[in-house]
Amino acid sequence: MGRIPTCVYIFPTQEPHQPFTPLCYSSAWSGINIEGITTIMLRKRWRTVTIAMVVIVLVGGGYAYYARTRQAQAAVEPQLQTATVRTGSIVVSATGSGTLIAARTIDLGFRTSEQVSEVLVEVGDHVEEGEVLAKVDDTSARIDLVQAELNLQSLTGAQAIADAQAALADAQAELKDATYKWQVNQPGHRATSETLDYAQAQLDIAQSQFESAQENYDGQAWRSSDDPSRVAAASQLGTARTAYYTALGNLNWYTGKPTEIEEAQLEAAVAQAEATVASAQAYLHELTGNSTAEDADASPSQALLQLRQAKLSVESAETELEATQIVAPIPGTVTSLDLIVGGESGEGSAISLADLSQPTLNVYLDESDLTMVAVGNEADVVFDAYPDLTLTGQVTEVYPELVTFEGVSAVQIIIELDANDPALPAQLPVGLSATVDVISARATNALLVSVDALRELSAGQYGVFVLEDGQLKLRTVEVGLMDLTSAEIVSGLEEGEIVSTGVVETGQ
Repeated sequence: MGRIPTCVYIFPTQEPHQPFTPLCYSSAWSGINIEGITTIMLRKRWRTVTIAMVVIVLVGGGYAYYARTRQAQAAVEPQLQTATVRTGSIVVSATGSGTLIAARTIDLGFRTSEQVSEVLVEVGDHVEEGEVLAKVDDTSARIDLVQAELNLQSLTGAQAIADAQAALADAQAELKDATYKWQVNQPGHRATSETLDYAQAQLDIAQSQFESAQENYDGQAWRSSDDPSRVAAASQLGTARTAYYTALGNLNWYTGKPTEIEEAQLEAAVAQAEATVASAQAYLHELTGNSTAEDADASPSQALLQLRQAKLSVESAETELEATQIVAPIPGTVTSLDLIVGGESGEGSAISLADLSQPTLNVYLDESDLTMVAVGNEADVVFDAYPDLTLTGQVTEVYPELVTFEGVSAVQIIIELDANDPALPAQLPVGLSATVDVISARATNALLVSVDALRELSAGQYGVFVLEDGQLKLRTVEVGLMDLTSAEIVSGLEEGEIVSTGVVETGQ
C-alpha cells in the first residue's frame, strides 16, 4: 500500500520572522490515522518548548556572569590610602616584668651562742636606727669589761704620769749631752782661737824643752849608762819628749776632725738619744691624751706597748658587751624573726631587717632591648595588684652581665619608684609583680605620621609622598623617634598635610 507524506510545521523559538520549517513524515495509508499524527505533533512541540527554555536560561545566566565579572574587575582596581599629619606624643620603650624588692636587706644575729633574755620586736614592726631588737645574758661580758677598765686605770694614774715625765727629762738630758759631743768633735768646733793659740804656745815650749833636753843628753852620752849625770839627762829627755808629743797631739786634735768610726759613733749616740726622747714623749702624750701625728712615727717603748694593749682590752670588752644586743643599723621593717626568750641564740641570722622606705623593683628585659636601657631612664610601672594605676620610676642600676630568666637570656636592672608620689599605694608588700616600660626616648607635641608613609631613600634618609592639588609629590623629611606605628617628623611636613600610606586592593 502506498504512503502519504505528512508534514508538521514547527514555529521557530529564537527567530520568529524566519519561515516555518516543515517536518515531514511518510506513512502507509493503511498504518496512519489522524489521531496518531496529532500525538506525534504534540510531543515534538513540547520537546521544542523545553529546548527553547533551556536556551533562555543559559543566555540569561551568561549575561549575569558577564555583568558580575565586569563589576568584580572594576572593584579590584587599586585605591590610594592616605593619612593626615597630626600632633601627638611618641614613646620608645622596652617592656619587661618586675618584682618589688627591699631597697636593702640586712640579716642580724648574735656572734656567740647564749641564752636569749629579751626579744623586743615582732615580724612587721618598723624600727629606727640604733633601736635594740633583742638581748642575751650579758653577765660574763660585763665582768670582763670591769676587769679591763681596772687594769687600764692602774697604768694611767698620777704615778704613771709622773714616772713618764721623769723618763722624758732623762732622755732629753742624754740627747743634749750626745748632741754636744757630736758638735764639739766637728772640724772648726773643737777649740776657739784662744785655745788654739794657747795650744800652739804650749807646743812651742814643749818643743824647745825637748830640744834642750836632747842636747843635754847628747852631751852626757860619753858617760857610762849608770852614771848619775847621764841617768839624770835621760830622765829629763823622756819627760820633755812626753810633754812635746802631748802638746802636739792636743794641737792636732784641735785642728783635726773625727775618724769615720768616731763620727759614726757620735752620730749613733745622737740618734739613739733622739729615739729615746720620741718614745718618752709618745708615752707621756698617750697617758695624758695629747697624742700628735709625730707620735705615730715614734718607736714605742715597752711602757707604751703595755698601755696600748690595756686600751685594746677595754675596747674588746666593750665590743663583747655590745654583742649581747642586736641593734638596728638602719631604719627598717622586721621581715623575719628566729628567737624566743629562754632559748639559745645561735650564731646565725636571727632577725632580718628590710628597708622598705624606697620602693624598688628588680626587672628583667629581653636582651634585644639592651641598647634601650641606661641608668637614669624613666620607667612606667603598673602592678598586677593595681592595674589601673601607673607609677613612675627611674633606672638606678644596669647589671653588667646577662642573666637567665625563665630559660632565656635577659638584662637585669634595678628601678626605684618616686617615693614622694602621692599616688603611691600605702600597701606595697615585697614580692608584688609588675609590668614595666622602660622609656628609652619620648617626644611630646611632635608632628607624627604613620610609619607606612615613610619611604627609605637611603640609610637613615626618608621621603614621604604628599598629596598636593590631587597629585602625589615626593618630599624629603627628617625623622626623629619611631615606634611600630608612628614616626616623629622633625622637619619637612606641617600639621594637617595629607600623605600617602600606599595603595590597597579591595573586593567583595
